[in-house]
Amino acid sequence: MPLAVQQKQIIVTCNYEARRHGLYKLQRVAEARKQCPDAVVMLGEDLTRFRNASKDNYNFLRKFAWSGKVERLGFDEVFIDVTDMIDYNLEMVNHNALQSSFFYLARLDPTIGFTYDCSSMSGHTVPGLPDTFLSDYTHAGASLKNADNTLCLRLLIGSHLAQYLRHQLEEHQGYTATVGISTNKLISKLVGNVNKPKSQTTLIPPYTLSDIGESNVTRFLDSHDIGRIPGIGFKSAQKIRDFVLGRPAAFNAGLVYGGTKENVTVKDVRLFPSMGDDLLEKLLGGSGAPKGIGIKVWGLINGVDPTEVSKAREVPQQISIVSWETVSGPENDIDQEL
Repeated sequence: MPLAVQQKQIIVTCNYEARRHGLYKLQRVAEARKQCPDAVVMLGEDLTRFRNASKDNYNFLRKFAWSGKVERLGFDEVFIDVTDMIDYNLEMVNHNALQSSFFYLARLDPTIGFTYDCSSMSGHTVPGLPDTFLSDYTHAGASLKNADNTLCLRLLIGSHLAQYLRHQLEEHQGYTATVGISTNKLISKLVGNVNKPKSQTTLIPPYTLSDIGESNVTRFLDSHDIGRIPGIGFKSAQKIRDFVLGRPAAFNAGLVYGGTKENVTVKDVRLFPSMGDDLLEKLLGGSGAPKGIGIKVWGLINGVDPTEVSKAREVPQQISIVSWETVSGPENDIDQEL
């Protein structure tokens, strides 16, 4: 059943069935009703149920993280830094018995955890895996001194933890989840969008430029429109798009905040003559702009996101009408970071 949530005269979110019928976020309600007359449009002014679900799911997920780094983004997304858990379990891998591996969820109690197959990746990958890919990285003779070997195995182990968390969330909380697995918040969020709903995707190595060509990070990001990169705001994306096109980009009036009709991809920007942090600073800097915005945006275009996952914070039990704190949480998406 196509289902959408309305606030004022705007569709603030809609389910996948509604999206298949042409509905989308920030669409005007009148246009959405014309697009899909059978869609059920619910008022979403009262966010109490969303906040409660967000809080419950967040508290459920945070107990799994050893580091305590569990950060919410909006109502339905969570970043979890599991670096320490992967480090520990990487040391426990027996390369002579990969298919009967055990993931330790507690340092002090070796009975708490789950079995998994460390010879195979859980879920989808970007790009797709060649037949011999994992055997090249996980066999007993593979050197963990090789950065790509180590990273591949870390991501593989992380993919099984992601699957476990997804199943636990569904079994105990009743919510399905989509997960992206990578090494920073930017890539994990974007790769998590590839296979929705109720699935997970891992971006596999190489992550850096190699002798055989571009990194998988560059290949993955290059196809995205510049406005789809988290951390690059609407106005900044518009300035970049206009600069690359050499003229103002055409916009879709059907979106409340405008939607481009002309895609300018990350690759278009990255390969534009003289493009770099200095040029972006001149283009995006100025009064009111954050210092170093050119370096930040150039980094994001190249898959660099140094921002850490924030430490988990207690969720307020009561929310004042006048409050500067934004309260949000997870419901359908988990972004898993290694």
